[in-house]
Parts: sequence; C-alpha cells; structure tokens
Amino acid sequence: MDSATSRPEKAVLSIIIRSGRNWKNQKGEPLQPCVLRCEYGDGVTIGESPKVAVDANGCADIDFTTTIAIDQEVADWNQMANTPLVLLLMESSVKESRKKKSPSFNKVGVATIDLLPLLFEPATGEQWHRFAPADHVLPDSERGLLQMPEAAVCFETSAPLIPDNVIGELNMLTITLDSLYGIPSRLEESWECHDYITALFLPFEQTDELLSYEKSLCQEFSAEWERHYWYGRTGGQSDDDFIPARRPTEGEPESSGDFRGDDVNFELMANDRPRVTINTEKRFILTRKMLATFEEYASRYKMVPVELLVKKSRQAQAGAKARRKTMDDFISVQFGMAMVNLSYLLYPGVGRLRGAYRIQSLDPARYEEQTGGRRSLFLQLTAGSAMEDTGSIVNGKKSEVDRAEKREIKEEKPKKSREDGKDGDKAKDKEKHSAGLPMSLASNLNIHLMPELPARAENDVFSCGKMYLVLDIRMRTPLVKRHTLEDLALSVQSLIPHRDDVTREARSAAEAQNRYHKKVKELSQTLLEELRRNMHKYTAPESGGEESRSLQHCVFTLMLAGG
Repeated sequence: MDSATSRPEKAVLSIIIRSGRNWKNQKGEPLQPCVLRCEYGDGVTIGESPKVAVDANGCADIDFTTTIAIDQEVADWNQMANTPLVLLLMESSVKESRKKKSPSFNKVGVATIDLLPLLFEPATGEQWHRFAPADHVLPDSERGLLQMPEAAVCFETSAPLIPDNVIGELNMLTITLDSLYGIPSRLEESWECHDYITALFLPFEQTDELLSYEKSLCQEFSAEWERHYWYGRTGGQSDDDFIPARRPTEGEPESSGDFRGDDVNFELMANDRPRVTINTEKRFILTRKMLATFEEYASRYKMVPVELLVKKSRQAQAGAKARRKTMDDFISVQFGMAMVNLSYLLYPGVGRLRGAYRIQSLDPARYEEQTGGRRSLFLQLTAGSAMEDTGSIVNGKKSEVDRAEKREIKEEKPKKSREDGKDGDKAKDKEKHSAGLPMSLASNLNIHLMPELPARAENDVFSCGKMYLVLDIRMRTPLVKRHTLEDLALSVQSLIPHRDDVTREARSAAEAQNRYHKKVKELSQTLLEELRRNMHKYTAPESGGEESRSLQHCVFTLMLAGG
C-alpha cells in the first residue's frame, strides 16, 4: 500500500437509519414531523431524510439510507479515523412573515458517531445512538438521567474498508495532548489575556507530519474530562466537537515523563490552579514504510520536542483595563519546548506513553541537536516575516553582518506595484504551504517582535520549571512484540538437539517397585549359579576350611535374595 501501482478500489459504507424512539420535547409531548440530516467531513451534508411523523409514544419509522464512498488508501482511512459522522435531528415549524408562512426547522439534538471501529472490525448489527442538545455540552452525569431522543443506526459495507491483505501491515498511533499545568504566577495573574499555541512534528515520512493546537480553553480550576476533542475542534461548545468514546483507563502505564512516583497525579500537581486545556486527540493510520521511518527516528534521535508559544491575545487590552494593568505587564511572546522520549516505545510490549513533561525555554541549538538538524516549527513559520531569524540575534541585538546582508537584499529587490501586491502575498503563502507548514498556524501567530533566544533568566517565564504539559501516545499494537512463555519455549527447544524417546516400562510406582525386585532376584540367581559352577576355583586346599565357611554364607545370602 506504500507504493500502489494501480488506482485503489472504492468501498461503499452504507448508513441505514431504521427507527427512532423518545422523540419528545421537554414537556413530554411528541415532536412535530422531523427531518434527519447526516453530515460527514467539515459540515458536508451527505443525506437528508424526508419528513418523518412521530406517534403519541414518541416513536418514528424512518427507513433512511445514505452512503459514503471511501478509497482504500491511507488518506481516506486517516480522514475516517478523525472525522465524526454527525446526525442532526430537526423539528419542522412554521415561520410566519407578513407575506406568507414558510416552513423552517429547529435543531433538536445532535448525535456523534465514531467511525474508527469500522476500519479494523466488521460492522455489527443495529445500535441505538442518543441525541444530545445541539447548543451546549451536556455533562456525563446528566446523560443517564434524561430521556433523550434516540435513533437506530446500522452500517453495511460493500467490501472491507481495509483489504485483508493490507490490514496486517498497518498500525495506528493516537496522540492526545491533555493540558498545560502549573502556569507560572506571571501568567496566572492574567491567564485569559494570553494565547497558548502548541505544535509538534511526527517523523512518519520524508515530510514530517505536523500537529498544531491553535485553540485552547483557559480554566480557572482543574476539571476531569471524560472525552476528548476531535482534532481541529478544540474549544468547541457542541456535543459533536467531542469524540464519543471515553478516555482509556485500563492498563494505565507508569509515567514516562519527567516526573516519577507520587508526582504522576497530575491533578494534585496542579493543585487546582488555573490550567490551559487542550484535550485533543489525533489518530494516524501508519503503513509499514511510515512505521519503519518512525522506528528509525525513535532509535536514532529518541527525542521529539513539543513547542509552546505564549503571546498576548486579542482580549489583552480589555483585560488590562479590567485588571488596571498596562500592556507591558503581559508577555509579548515567549517560546517554550518540552522533550518527549519516544525510545520507550521500542521496548518489547510497550505500546503507550503517558506522562507530564517539563516545559523549558526554547533553545534552537539544542532543538537542532536533538532532532538531527530540524528547525523549530515556530521559527520556520516566522522566518522571512516581520520577525527576524534567531541565528542572527545575539543578546537581543541583530549582528552587523546580518544588517549588511539585508541591506543588499533590499537594494536588489524590485519594488512591487499595487497590482502585484496580492499575487506576492499568495506566493508567500504558497512557499510556506509547500514547505509542509500549516498556513493557518502562520496566520494565527501575528507576532511583530522577535524575543531573544534563549531567553534571559529575568525574562524567561519558564525558568521556574514548574509548568508542564501532559501527553498521551498510544499504539494500536506495540512496535516490538513481547515474547510469551510459549515463544521462549519454542526458541529454547530449537537449540536442543533431537534425541529418540526412551520407552517407559513402568506406568506407576508399584509397578516400578515390582520390576526392581524382579531384577534383583534375577541378578542373585545368576550370581549363585555362577558361583556354584566355579566354586572349586575360589577355594584353596591349604585354607583349612575358613574360606569354605565364608563361601557357604555368601551362597546362603544369594539364595535368600533370589528366593
């Protein structure tokens, strides 16, 4: 599947919605005729049912089918793993105007279905899915108490979404960025007046896969999150922004981060102080070639930096007035990084890393050394813009050589007209995008002042070493299989040379004892017969009868043993 020679076949996934129940409003009355809408992707409608009547008991017969065509290739599998199927339940109503009455629909609820299990397992039978309120997130404690509308959904596939000859070569990596804990006091005083942007790269192919978390929630107190955001929907306030499945709790590994022992209780470490919640999950379907690249990087370089950018938010000015502060009291821009050790995944049977990683000030030299020459993602995005390259900044001042080079470039650069302005901006965006960098992340930086790197101790907000992020990395199957006792036994058995089996004459202890006594009797009789035949050889005439008496005693003893 890494280098396909022919166009991949398409597999058709059919979504069949047969019936509904509990279709009632808050007063317990049946809903008006409703419509079910199916969305997949970025709000793309893939099907909509006709109006469905609801009976007095809140039941509805729908019998609605829609389909999704999926190419049997990695791009579509990754999209399916990270894209929910959203069902919208809409109640019809009549909107009155001066001229005429026009029909309209009101959103009653939304149901989110995770399609990931369909990639690796065959489709099961009919299942009921609940509709949650469409305008806010319903706490998990209230979900079991309320009678919410439900719909019976069934999935059918025309062919396996992943071919049988390919599924054994694939693996899946799930990375979850939880939260930023232990916010320094300087940020804690105005924690909602700053933006927190996190980014990291994952070495899967020649072009690294980039992850950016540009939105986050600043929470005054820590709270336990049962579900994760879909990647790209961080900070959403609707139920379809969350992955339906809860976070895994079984088989919690020991901490693989910078904290050990009792410190792995992240909630106690935060001590109910403000935190920045990201809580976003991203899944990757990996081919054999991508796995080989990932393993090679983990064994050679080990570390992957997770970068953090803290800068003033758009609400900083309003926050300054409310707190009676000036804009200088806030942090203009600060870069940080946390080093994650991927080599733990190369141990036999280890398929998950979870730990708290300390955030320190970004050091470009160390970054390049630890990653084999890669440059910081934020520095790549800001190079060539209003910000200057960190390599030409020493103690916060530009070098004279750099100034001269920039002066020459400015003189050689032709002036652009107004008509060419838009085209030039588009060309810059194309250059950034062609380098594999997310354009949305570059546009969200909006930084006009380059900080000194590495930062001075008095300006370094991360110098206290108490701020950390919690990261969770899971493999569907471990990269290195753990050998079982059966495997070890087979390996040892192959080292032992083959020998013929010895026949077992006795099958019990009593039988073995009888055989032993029988052998003793046979031996005694043989010796006795031999002694009788050759007695004249063992006695001397001049012995005087003493040897004869000893010989008679020996014969008597053998007779008793053989009797």
